[in-house]
Amino acid sequence: PIKRDTDFDSLSDKFELDSNGRNAILPDYDISSGYLHTCVSQDDGISCWGDNESGQLDVPTDLKGNVQLELGARNSCALKQANGEIVCWGHNADSSAPVGLGYEQIAVGGSHTCALKNGLITCAGWDESGRATPPEVSGVLKVVAGSSHSCALTNTAVHCWGKNQHGQIDVPELT
Repeated sequence: PIKRDTDFDSLSDKFELDSNGRNAILPDYDISSGYLHTCVSQDDGISCWGDNESGQLDVPTDLKGNVQLELGARNSCALKQANGEIVCWGHNADSSAPVGLGYEQIAVGGSHTCALKNGLITCAGWDESGRATPPEVSGVLKVVAGSSHSCALTNTAVHCWGKNQHGQIDVPELT
């Protein structure tokens, strides 16, 4: 028989549905690397290793369950799949991420975090060169963050903002 794995986490959909705690659509595990650290989420919590100069390895003890992990230079963030809340730890954790519930995706940059909710972008953190000030764009499908800039993808365009020291926000004409 074919083992269907909709969320590509190496657990069959049947097993996940039969176990009463898993969602066959959302991945149960995630991994992300930051500047000098890496974290992985598992059923029993999040494990991190590498440099801990700013507390980026000190995962909140109550953070468990399905999360999307995103790591920055000296901070770490997790998006709780259950309610869309963003939890961050490490450097400037209290002000580096948007506050609220219902977020669908996050992107962590050097000192800023952007989040996607209902096709709109919200960013927070250090706003040098406008890195935490996204353009007013709707219909966003995905947001990504670099060290000092971010970009968003819609059905028709790529929009970038922030520091442009090396042309990283000069989007070429896409065909």
